[in-house]
Amino acid sequence: MQTALAKTAIDDVVDEVRASGHFGLIVDESTDHYTEKTVIVYVKYECGGISKTKFLCVEELEAGDADGIVNCIKNPLLAYSLDIAKCVAFTGDGASVMTG
Repeated sequence: MQTALAKTAIDDVVDEVRASGHFGLIVDESTDHYTEKTVIVYVKYECGGISKTKFLCVEELEAGDADGIVNCIKNPLLAYSLDIAKCVAFTGDGASVMTG
């Protein structure tokens, strides 16, 4: 039940992002108490004249380098058929691996 509700909520967000024509990403890396590294991705977009920021996904980070982080960002965009060319803003925590 929770999985179905979560998928519906994400599908609604993705539909709004597609309709907005452009979006921004807010990305942060974290490590849990088991030392598993993840990347959390939020998407910021405009819908009906209102700015919205919504959770998009949490991806397991297999490699803590730039390529690993790029894959964690690109994979959900591809999975949700979001055009990366429509990403007009990126916000990270300022770590050199995030900004190159």
